Amino acid sequence: MNEVFGGAQYLGHKHSLISPLKTFAFCLCLVVAVFITQPTILAQSKPIDSSVLERDLARMDSLSNVDFVAAMALAKEIAIRAEAEGYANGVIKAKLGQSRIYLIRGQLDSAGQVMDEAYQVIDTVGHRSHFSTYLDLKGALATMMGKGDSAVGYYLQSYQINKQLDRPPLIMRGLANIAAVLIQQEQYEKALPYITEATGLAKDLEQWDNYASQLVNHSIALKHLGDTTQAFQRLQEAEQYIENANIYLKYAFHANMNDYAEFNREPASMLEHSQQMLDIARLMKSEEKEAYAYSGFSKYHRAMGELAQSEAYLLKAINLYEKGGEKTRLLNLYESAAELYDNLRDYRQAFDYQAKAHSLEKEIQDANMQSRILELETSFDLQRQKALNLENQLKLTETESALRSRTTMLYFSIGGILSLLLIGGLAYSNFRRKKQLQQQMIQQKEAAHQLSLMQEHNAGEEKERKRISRELHDNIGGLLAAAKLHLGTIHAEDEKSLQKVTSIIDKTHQEARTISHRLAPIKLEDEGLKAAVAYFCKLVAQKDTVDVHFESTGDIDSAGSDDLLAVYRTVQELVVNAIKHAEASEILVQIFRHQADLEAIVEDNGKGFTADVESEGIGLKNIKRQLELYKGTFDVRSAAGNGTSIMLYWPDFYNTDP
Repeated sequence: MNEVFGGAQYLGHKHSLISPLKTFAFCLCLVVAVFITQPTILAQSKPIDSSVLERDLARMDSLSNVDFVAAMALAKEIAIRAEAEGYANGVIKAKLGQSRIYLIRGQLDSAGQVMDEAYQVIDTVGHRSHFSTYLDLKGALATMMGKGDSAVGYYLQSYQINKQLDRPPLIMRGLANIAAVLIQQEQYEKALPYITEATGLAKDLEQWDNYASQLVNHSIALKHLGDTTQAFQRLQEAEQYIENANIYLKYAFHANMNDYAEFNREPASMLEHSQQMLDIARLMKSEEKEAYAYSGFSKYHRAMGELAQSEAYLLKAINLYEKGGEKTRLLNLYESAAELYDNLRDYRQAFDYQAKAHSLEKEIQDANMQSRILELETSFDLQRQKALNLENQLKLTETESALRSRTTMLYFSIGGILSLLLIGGLAYSNFRRKKQLQQQMIQQKEAAHQLSLMQEHNAGEEKERKRISRELHDNIGGLLAAAKLHLGTIHAEDEKSLQKVTSIIDKTHQEARTISHRLAPIKLEDEGLKAAVAYFCKLVAQKDTVDVHFESTGDIDSAGSDDLLAVYRTVQELVVNAIKHAEASEILVQIFRHQADLEAIVEDNGKGFTADVESEGIGLKNIKRQLELYKGTFDVRSAAGNGTSIMLYWPDFYNTDP
């Protein structure tokens, strides 16, 4: 600016001089002033005071621990204000806060409804941090509804996001949530690696409540796996942190210590911990926990040979659980009552409680089945709601387009006045931009070249796969069919040998079909990725007698055929590895789409491994190179004897540009 003004003075101009850049700045101010006067152009006519809303949100969080009613009223008020001011971040936080309060109060339907309202805003703005919180709440809701598998899926997605965002406290919480659900499902071996990692993180973060909680969980898992010595050691480690822990953790500690006292036949210790459980249960005003304490007293008196007193406490526990306690524990109490009355030689009562146990066991099984059906229906409704949201968003976009058209004439009139003045500034700006674009083009060409090389390599492999597939199907398959036909015309004396040969030909023909499909997935070209992966999983399950389950969320088929083939080959490689190397008997394949991103999870219950990914075979290294072309990532979680879980992530996999 000084150089421009200096040059003008040197040329001898004595009158007032307005430089081109100064004129350019003045005109830009004019344009901004015009835009501000058009309320239909900008979304808001006044700035948002987000600090006030954030302060109220913090107050809402504090109230949620002491006054549910006041916290809920404040959350609803914040949501209305934030929505009126167009503050999406405030709407999301308020909605998630409401759903958390509903969960604490056990109002599950209301919690789910408000969560879905929050998700609609999250899906629009694409905020990954809030999406992680939403997934955690969905996991908690699924857990409370008895949908353990869905809860683990939600928590795993949240864990993956927090790991990418490098948020250790939330990573630790996600691991603890997964471990808790797996323990609830009695999948103790599968829970161990999550507990171990969560314990280490809690210790590093010096979160001693969480550290003690994971020690207790570790003890529960080890106890059910038969390692009572190690389990008792974990409880002893936790004991020093229990005094200042929350009452829920204290209760869990004493409940487990009571179990160990029963196992080690220490009646005095059983009585002590049962009394502690009863005191805490009354403080919590929880009849269910009070009932569990009574079952502890019943076991104590039974150990002391005082069967009448044992019966009295057991009936107290049963009466409280029948009012609305956990049905699995009520089932255990019915079985204990049947055994107790058998010892008392009251066979009629023993028979009645045994019948109640059988009836309740059937009811639990039916409820689990009904819960699974409801889970599938909910997933369908959510996808349908998402489709409606997209349709509404499209209508809104069309309305905004019409609005912009009405203001086009205004822009043209202003542009005509400013065009000559802007030429100088734009020329300089274009010069700098060209340099940046040239550099970007060089980088893009290099990336495109690498991608082209990989695609050519893959195309060559696919061409050879299809050739071999056709030969297997047309030549070998045809020959085997003809051989079987001719065998049918032979009247052999040894009919068993003939049947054996026919069986071998059938198996060989099935093997040829399986290999043909693995080499060239025809369904991928005809019906898309979802159908191809589902068919592949079904084919593998039939051939290798392995339970292979497949789930998908979102429209995963709307991408280029080469990209979908890359995903298919990756999933295929991981499933085959799980069967050949991990010797798995059950495999779960999940593929999720979230906006433009694609995620996949392949889990198995095989023998696992302890080596890191870099030291593994060619298969995993090829998968890593393929993902690097898409700027993707993958995470392998495995331990010897505990199965393997592999999570893959392709960012911006789908082209969402209009």
